[in-house]
Amino acid sequence: MIQVQGSARVVLPDGTSKRLVYAGRNGHPYESIGRILVSEGHVPLADMSLDVLKDWVRRAGQAPGQAGRMLLYRNPSYVFFKLVEDVDPAAGPIGGEGVPLTKLRSLAIDRAIWAYGLPFWMSGDLPMENGATEKVQRLMVAQDTGSAIVGAARGDIFYGSGNSAGQTAARVRHVVDLFVMIPKG
Repeated sequence: MIQVQGSARVVLPDGTSKRLVYAGRNGHPYESIGRILVSEGHVPLADMSLDVLKDWVRRAGQAPGQAGRMLLYRNPSYVFFKLVEDVDPAAGPIGGEGVPLTKLRSLAIDRAIWAYGLPFWMSGDLPMENGATEKVQRLMVAQDTGSAIVGAARGDIFYGSGNSAGQTAARVRHVVDLFVMIPKG
């Protein structure tokens, strides 16, 4: 699943935790494996989430030749990672800009259009970790990217690390107003 997330903390068999960060990609277009499950009728669109996707892959099997692994292979885009050991464990994952991401302040953008570091004003209703939807108006900073984020009006909000943040982020399919602040001259 880190192919989808773009970074991860992994726990090794000896119990040590390591951080893997984005180091590049193979250049092939991203194909959403969640969209494949929906289009082939394995999961209803209304039920699709990261947790449902993970559960489907686990149940379908991840051994060579099993359906879960074969689904993962259907996304031709491949992300490469590097090991980073000198980052504060309490800091967020390292975004494409090379800095730790900040919960509900870091925004992933299409790098073919926008530069890292640009401020964006965001206004709209978004899900929160308590399960409620709240009106959010705040300044965001473009600090990350993702191969599924294509176009001037697409973005991905960093909701934080851990299961609760991941579940909340997976529920975001909301339209918000985004205004980019471009320096003059």
